[in-house]
Amino acid sequence: MREELSTFTALEEWLVAKMGRGLEAGVFESSEDAHPEPLLAYRIGDLAMVRVVEKMGEQVRSVVDGLSDDELFSLFGVYELARVTLLHDVSIWGPTLYYFGNADTFQPSEREIAVQLTKEELDEVANPRLFWHCDWEQSVANFGVFEDDRLVALTTVHDYGDPVYAIGVDVAPGSEHRGLGRAVMTGACRWVIDQGRVILATSAQWNIPSVRLQRAMGLQYVFSDLHGSSGSFKVPPQTLGKPRPDAEMYDLYPLWAQNKEIIRYGESYE
Repeated sequence: MREELSTFTALEEWLVAKMGRGLEAGVFESSEDAHPEPLLAYRIGDLAMVRVVEKMGEQVRSVVDGLSDDELFSLFGVYELARVTLLHDVSIWGPTLYYFGNADTFQPSEREIAVQLTKEELDEVANPRLFWHCDWEQSVANFGVFEDDRLVALTTVHDYGDPVYAIGVDVAPGSEHRGLGRAVMTGACRWVIDQGRVILATSAQWNIPSVRLQRAMGLQYVFSDLHGSSGSFKVPPQTLGKPRPDAEMYDLYPLWAQNKEIIRYGESYE
């Protein structure tokens, strides 16, 4: 087993099932009905692999062969892949960082204040526009933190196939930077460990607060991915968070130089 996977039992088998073959470098093709994603790529240490549907195979291979692994698993790589995949109505997103945890790595919050909630309870108290990373319609468990009878932090848990349960976390606007994310995530992580599963939390590279939270919880980075899906090509926002609380943040680009091709959320995209 690769060193990056060795801490987490059965994680290599989980990845093999996701890719549809053993873990090995290179590009390989699959039939369109074999997997839910038209393209899926993983980078684990010095190993990079790409699975793509047959109709895009030759074009994707030509892009991958012309890039280093560092270039491929970057925003530049996303754009280069999308040059050919968008011809087939497939958009690329990533790189996404995957952090895993178990009973040996987990570092809980000192504030054990999260409560378990049912879907029906969340329908009553949770605004999906505020807690948009948390899909409780499809979750297997949910945990919330309340202040003055108001839901201020939420975690949902989704089954990603044995042995992995994935966690989504949101903190209500105005309640950030008070440790509520770690408090609510503690309840969910304990629940996952009690089920004998491995904890998974993912984040984009630009979401600095999210990555810091996952690391503070004791989750460990294992690999990154790129994945393809139907729909419009989405671009990431500016980075979130600060290097340190007293840091002043400056936008390098003036307004006139920013990308005016981007359609703003809520204006006109699906």
